[in-house]
Amino acid sequence: MIEHRVELDELFFSTTDRRGIIRSGNSVFVRISRYGLQELVGAPHNIIRHPDMPAGAFELMWERLLAGLPMGAYVQNMAADGGTYWVFATVTPLGDGFLSVRSAPCAAAFSVVREVYRVARTEEDRFAAEGHHRADVARHGMDFLAGAVASLGFDSYESFMFDTMMNEVSARRELLGPLSWTRPWATGPAADLLTTTVELDGVLGHLGERMHQYHSLAARLAPASAGVLSSATTLVQAADHAVEASDESGKKVLSNTARVMRAPMTEAVASLHELAPRLDEVLHTAREAGFLIALAQLHAEMIVRFAIEVIDGLAPTGSSLEVDQLCDALHDDVRAMVSAVNALTGTLREVAENVDAAAASYDTFGRFLAEWSRLAIRNLDGSGLGAAVGPIDREFANGREQLRTLRELASECRDAASPIEVTAFDRHLDRMQTAAAAFTPGTLPPPVG
Repeated sequence: MIEHRVELDELFFSTTDRRGIIRSGNSVFVRISRYGLQELVGAPHNIIRHPDMPAGAFELMWERLLAGLPMGAYVQNMAADGGTYWVFATVTPLGDGFLSVRSAPCAAAFSVVREVYRVARTEEDRFAAEGHHRADVARHGMDFLAGAVASLGFDSYESFMFDTMMNEVSARRELLGPLSWTRPWATGPAADLLTTTVELDGVLGHLGERMHQYHSLAARLAPASAGVLSSATTLVQAADHAVEASDESGKKVLSNTARVMRAPMTEAVASLHELAPRLDEVLHTAREAGFLIALAQLHAEMIVRFAIEVIDGLAPTGSSLEVDQLCDALHDDVRAMVSAVNALTGTLREVAENVDAAAASYDTFGRFLAEWSRLAIRNLDGSGLGAAVGPIDREFANGREQLRTLRELASECRDAASPIEVTAFDRHLDRMQTAAAAFTPGTLPPPVG
């Protein structure tokens, strides 16, 4: 079987209705698929579906799309000449249909996914041979893929998809360099569209860097939080022992101090227990926001590349109207991205508050511990107080050192928790949509020479 190569600078798109019937595409789609535009428009998108693709992959895709969510996945397609080609495909709900943008696979996950797909397809064939209905086969394949992703260390297919999207766009930009355009003869709406899109892409790139920082922050917070929680739990147990030893001593002031001392550490444990799910939320929302930023970057690149197709006279006749739809998709991307980023910054503030609460409880415990230790040492009389003082002091010192690291990370959370306003993007988006509405091939002067 012939395998056609999609080049790194070949970015292509198609739009479909809700049933998957192709409405439009760019010249790269026509060239890569080996179909004529008239053969593609009006045909179901599965005209290019390769029979080796597992049905479960499309089941996952449609599950997200019908929920109004964008999707990203590696896809093997079949060209009109029977050859095959691989792409990283994104599909986004757009108006009453869908927009799909495809690029050459760049990230390391591609080789892993190819093998997973091969095994998944074999498993689907086995399941189908047992007499199961096609819909059941697709769901079985979807479950198999979810299990395969779990074996790679991801908590869900969605998390895997989020990371893969970010890695694909990051690898693509590393190989291609920053988004730019060089069409000096472009003027008016064409020039404005290209300039503004590249400017917006630069802003998106800075946001993408923030997401990598959030990933790193969450990765460092989790073990630090677990360490402090373990120490705090041990201190609660040690405080219980201190209460028992104080009661045995018969010294009421010791017993009262020990009981009061135990309460703040119990509160610290409660605050640290609340931290764990919030850290999971930070990681998941950072992945989601990173996915949406990467999707916006890909759509921005598609706008620039397709606009250049139109400027150069390579785009299919009448397809310049699709520039407006691509701008609409980017508009939707930005709004979803802003919502995800702001949800993330809110969670980061909550993380910092949890750490502050635990730290305050630790400090209160420390003050009571100092008083209890002073009283306990004064009353060493074989009642077991001596055995209680040493371990609790050592564990407190250990926990306090771990808490110092956690406090530093909480400070980073506060510094990083800066929300963004969608109005910050409106100037770019408005200019882009105005330019796209006025952008037609007839407004461009011909290339010089």
